[in-house]
Amino acid sequence: MRDTNPEKFYPAKNGVVQKFDDLPKKYWDNINTEAPFDRKKGDKAALNEAEIKDVVTFLRHAHRRQVATSQAMKQ
Repeated sequence: MRDTNPEKFYPAKNGVVQKFDDLPKKYWDNINTEAPFDRKKGDKAALNEAEIKDVVTFLRHAHRRQVATSQAMKQ
């Protein structure tokens, strides 16, 4: 969404959205713009709603597992 609707995330200066203003310019060469990170303003999102839900579910599960493992190691 930061690529397809950058105006929701970045400020505009003279009507031009200032993408990546939250990252020092010296790191801009490290920004991955290959697929699926190659979206342009107005493009369709890389993932559909079901795929997004699957990714969120996976990340939540992975996080919970990491927390549980970390807590078990402290005991």
